[in-house]
Amino acid sequence: MSADVDLVVAGAGGGLVAALRAAQHNFDVLVVEVSKSFRRGNNTSMSTSMIPGVDTRWQRELGIEDSPDTFVADVRAKTRGTGDLRLARTLAEVSGPLVEWLADDIGLPLGLMTDTWYPGHSVHRCHTVEGRHGSHLIDHLVARVRAHPRIDVLVPVRLVDVVVDDTGAVRAAVIEHQNGAREDISTSAVLLATNGFGADPQLLAEHLPEVTGFTYHGSEHSRGDALRIGGRLGADRAFLDSYQGHGALVPRQATLGR
Repeated sequence: MSADVDLVVAGAGGGLVAALRAAQHNFDVLVVEVSKSFRRGNNTSMSTSMIPGVDTRWQRELGIEDSPDTFVADVRAKTRGTGDLRLARTLAEVSGPLVEWLADDIGLPLGLMTDTWYPGHSVHRCHTVEGRHGSHLIDHLVARVRAHPRIDVLVPVRLVDVVVDDTGAVRAAVIEHQNGAREDISTSAVLLATNGFGADPQLLAEHLPEVTGFTYHGSEHSRGDALRIGGRLGADRAFLDSYQGHGALVPRQATLGR
């Protein structure tokens, strides 16, 4: 039986970028998102929309020297040696092409932020959209996703499980509609882009007890869906005790502060 879609993406934040990339390679994509107000209420929309990119053309035009080695050194310093430096290097090596692809192929109006230093970076490498707010970034991405003939979006729908066969190959994504009805979407791949578990007190108590008394200002739907689904499928888990704390927030603008 043929698949309903080639890829199911759970989460309409950074997952929108993955959907656009897959569609560019002629895959049919379904994005499922649980929040009706995701354009203003998910964690990407609340961010400062800073996208680090190493050795981009914007940096080169300004004579800023950057490299994966420099990026990894910054991660090592900021995490005091506790970060996954192999992962940091992998991300650093693809970050420059990613930022340029977002600008050139997707059409995001990106520029390099040079008027202030983002904490932890030794050189200017954070690229952002005008307004420097995640909601503007989400708006750009949503417009491009909705205009693409190979991408469909279902909102509000939650991914609740992934069906695999005896070999471990993905066969279906199980989604739950707002009325509680469940549906199997036949697919050969699922991307879990549902953010973290900051809105789930039980998971916080298990993995991050030191922050259980903190105010969580992120998405109410960040409840560890990917953690649970991935765990059931036997995925490895690491660095669950890591978090980024903000000393201030601006509730009216839904913006995280430092």
